[in-house]
Amino acid sequence: MRRDGRVSLRQCCDIPDRPHSRASLCDRHVNPGTHTDFLTGFVGLMAYWLAGELLVSMLGIGLPGPVAGMLLLLGVSMLRKRVAAPVSHASHGLLSHLSLLFVPAGVGIMSQATLLAEHGLGMIATLVLSTAVTLVITGLTLKLLLARRKPHGTQP
Repeated sequence: MRRDGRVSLRQCCDIPDRPHSRASLCDRHVNPGTHTDFLTGFVGLMAYWLAGELLVSMLGIGLPGPVAGMLLLLGVSMLRKRVAAPVSHASHGLLSHLSLLFVPAGVGIMSQATLLAEHGLGMIATLVLSTAVTLVITGLTLKLLLARRKPHGTQP
């Protein structure tokens, strides 16, 4: 205990764990793998996004900055043969709330109702055709990758 009567963080975490004790509060806030991992991973994702934006603006590539950042993240992950744990933690957290990210897009579509009424049929046709092409390409890619896969239990 300090001279002013307060308990240091180290002493706090040495107290036996009791419900609603200061030790359980310390464990919750100091334990790595909780909010710290998410924030670290989120900052990492934003760093890749920023790197992608900088790369696109410096090289004049006709590619969106976030896509370039995602490709950088993919390249680094493939070189390391793993995804960093905080980035994985943040990605899972964001993906679990992905539906919330569609709300602004839905509001934007509804605010452009006249444009939607004018070009809606063409937009629907484009969406159906692009979805069909995506499904075919995904299916062919899966078929190719499964054909290249070695049977389970064989040695290289």
